Amino acid sequence: MGYIEGQNFVLEYRGTERADQLPALAAELVRRQVTLIVTTGNANAALAAKAATSTIPIVFVTSSDPVKIGLVDSLSRSGVNITGVTNFGGELVAKRLELLREHVPQATVIGFLTNPKNPLSEDDITEFGSAARRVGQPFIVLTATTPPRKINLRPSYSPRSWAGRPSPGPNGPAGHLHNAAFLSRKWQ
Repeated sequence: MGYIEGQNFVLEYRGTERADQLPALAAELVRRQVTLIVTTGNANAALAAKAATSTIPIVFVTSSDPVKIGLVDSLSRSGVNITGVTNFGGELVAKRLELLREHVPQATVIGFLTNPKNPLSEDDITEFGSAARRVGQPFIVLTATTPPRKINLRPSYSPRSWAGRPSPGPNGPAGHLHNAAFLSRKWQ
């Protein structure tokens, strides 16, 4: 396409670990009259960009359900200035659980890792719990809010084996694990 960074376009990077700073960062980009805003990681950045402008195009990548959180009107018609990609929707929870059970059939308990500071955490837990109950799969919910140096997901009781799936979310280990599809570990 002929684009060369520094010659005919400039990338303006902004980022923070604190969700409360996102509106100010989005407003700064709008003041700078950027051509496009791209957000990744969590829905809070995309929501801040949407609140800051209705004219600058926004492209988001999120692991949240963009319709449920009010980011887009629908998956087929996103809105005037916003579009993007999501990899986590309510309809996918049951399929991910099915795949986890298929790949880790010895798991007697499924662990769901989530960040309680994520505004979608409760919805994720509800959807996961419903899917697990439908297939009779025991599960536990594990919460974490800070990035650990070593992840120790051992629940308060010690099942013979378990598998876990991280829930995406800002400002915590779940957010740092959002690229991981599944976690699994056996205890003897």
